[in-house]
Amino acid sequence: MSMRILYALLFLILPVYKALTFVALSVLRFFRRWRGKYHWFDRIDDHVWVGGAPLEYFGDLPYLQRQGITAIIHSAPEIPRYDWRAYKKENNFLFLRIMDRTSPTIAQLHTAVTWMNERIKRGEKVLIHCALGKGRSVCIAMAWYVYSRKMSADAALQYIQKHRPQAQPNHWQMRRMADFAEQLKSLSTISLSSRKIEISSERNED
Repeated sequence: MSMRILYALLFLILPVYKALTFVALSVLRFFRRWRGKYHWFDRIDDHVWVGGAPLEYFGDLPYLQRQGITAIIHSAPEIPRYDWRAYKKENNFLFLRIMDRTSPTIAQLHTAVTWMNERIKRGEKVLIHCALGKGRSVCIAMAWYVYSRKMSADAALQYIQKHRPQAQPNHWQMRRMADFAEQLKSLSTISLSSRKIEISSERNED
């Protein structure tokens, strides 16, 4: 099958997939609201929220504004589009193309934590969302705590689950988070070693 035919098929299938996702999210949202067991969005700390896809007809965008959410990381390319123009206008909207059930790449995680760091430093509140707020968005939140609080991947997940019990990355996502944590640890060790060499050189020059 040629790439042109494959892209044509994907172009035809994607709207159908998005429509089915829209229906599934709506049904699940009604069910959760009826049971009252889990929230669609959860505050993890003063600056970080994790949740499912904002659905405009549920009044999610006004709700997020009332909570003071000023920045959004969107990690679910399959969900129906919502009105993110106000966030994009302020350069406070980051889209990461991560397909459902897959893991963010290491590069995407670095992009996310760098972006979050810039905004949280100036007092923004960031919502990280995927479709259901269970896997992809949780990975990004975990990466933030691994980066900003030097937590292990497991400790970061436990911290998030205290505030969002349904957070449950899959096996492959957890492996990616362990790799990310290990890479940050290695970079920190290299940086510390380089600093020690610099100090030693300065002393020798004196």
